[in-house]
Amino acid sequence: MEILVTTLGKARKNDGGRYNTLNYRFEDGFEFASSFFMQALLEYRKHIQRKPDLVLVLGTASSMWDALLEQTSLEDVDLMKTLLQESEADAVSADTLARLSRALTDPFGVEIKCVLIPAGRNSLEQAEILRVIAEQVPEKATVCFDVTHGYRTLPLLELLSIFYLIQTRNATINEIFYGAADMRNDENPPVAPVIRLDFVKDMLEWLTRLPLAEETGRYDQLADLFAPERPELAEALKQHSMQLRTNQTVSAHKSAVKIVALLDKPFNDPGAELYRPILQRKFNWSRGVDLAEWQILSAKAAV
Repeated sequence: MEILVTTLGKARKNDGGRYNTLNYRFEDGFEFASSFFMQALLEYRKHIQRKPDLVLVLGTASSMWDALLEQTSLEDVDLMKTLLQESEADAVSADTLARLSRALTDPFGVEIKCVLIPAGRNSLEQAEILRVIAEQVPEKATVCFDVTHGYRTLPLLELLSIFYLIQTRNATINEIFYGAADMRNDENPPVAPVIRLDFVKDMLEWLTRLPLAEETGRYDQLADLFAPERPELAEALKQHSMQLRTNQTVSAHKSAVKIVALLDKPFNDPGAELYRPILQRKFNWSRGVDLAEWQILSAKAAV
């Protein structure tokens, strides 16, 4: 199942209580004008033929849910009255959002699920936000995050939820998007660039795998991170790890020398490049002059 997770905030009153309509421009040149980046992102996903199975819209009881009514056919008068009353009181209910979800599904052409989250004022509310997100994501789902709207604290909590979903739902996080309204240009109408934050999720791989590799000495666990750009380095890491575990010091020295040489060349992957100096130090033991020194230095490196 592929899920798009987005958030809904509350525009300032001097902006008319609505987000400004902007042309959002994606990296391939695709543009879509909307006051909600979520709508532009959904149209982009349709454009590249990757429409999600579900759009999960997260917001507080005071988010501007009534603005989403403008995306419906406005035929449900009772829903309109109820939502406007609750929005005025900053007390939108879960039952009303369930009705709004059904009203939005047909216009957007994909299942929409509007879900309440707390404001995140303290650790209990922050943990609840993570729990709510995880509750809506089934096992092994593929998740795309839109971190454009909502409180500025939400992107940090969504970053944590990425860790949490990977650990508790075995989820795959494939993309993170931000509609950069503050970077809009002076065109008429103004165009806002869409920023891909996939680097964040890629760094999460390093942040989780590297400590484990260091604890166990199993540097073959990093092989997958290098395979796309440096398959020969990935293979050398696998061989080296096996040789160390089976006390083949001479063979491990040869593979370590190869790894050091391969690490001398900078990476195109910015995440790998950040960690390249750290990895180089892990294999410095290979600069020893004989078997005894290799064994001593490799033992020190392990410690």
